Amino acid sequence: MYGEIYIDVVFVTNLLMDYIVLRITGRLLRLRTNRWRYLAGAAAGAFFSCLILYLPFEKNLLMGIFLHGACAFLMLRIAFCIRKGVCWQKQWSCCI
Repeated sequence: MYGEIYIDVVFVTNLLMDYIVLRITGRLLRLRTNRWRYLAGAAAGAFFSCLILYLPFEKNLLMGIFLHGACAFLMLRIAFCIRKGVCWQKQWSCCI
């Protein structure tokens, strides 16, 4: 069966959900940053997710999981300016 995927709907949906996840992660870990950084991290995550959508992962599921983890790392790096490894692990576990 064939279905159509609209990239603008995928981008906006990912942008909204990534923004919400970043805000919740910031609140849980009591990290303060401005809303523009949250939005920039969410936009980077949404763009990266749209790129991942076009890569075929039927045969290599491990690569898909790795790229989604890299997407989460990129979002956290932009939104919270991660410096320490322990803080990054806490943020990544909350975000995933």
